[in-house]
Amino acid sequence: MKKPAVQIGTPKAAPAIAPLPLERRLLTPAELSLKGIHLHINHLRRMWKAGKFPEPVYVSDRRFGWPEEVLDRWLDDRIANPSERKEKNKERVKV
Repeated sequence: MKKPAVQIGTPKAAPAIAPLPLERRLLTPAELSLKGIHLHINHLRRMWKAGKFPEPVYVSDRRFGWPEEVLDRWLDDRIANPSERKEKNKERVKV
């Protein structure tokens, strides 16, 4: 009697899919609050069009997000240069 070429019976387990490293994760507009960015999407859109916020990565026509490492760099830059923002605010508030 010949043995079958393929074993029939117990199925093989599918290989486990490893989660993406955190630096490769895309954050949606709803997840920005996890990073302390509590801004409305319309305000964020104005900021990225003005070059004051990183542009998102579009996954499809309507879905987009920001790479977490890009947001971390943007936040680090904002923290490292607080005087730059204060000067701009002083100019804007002049009455």
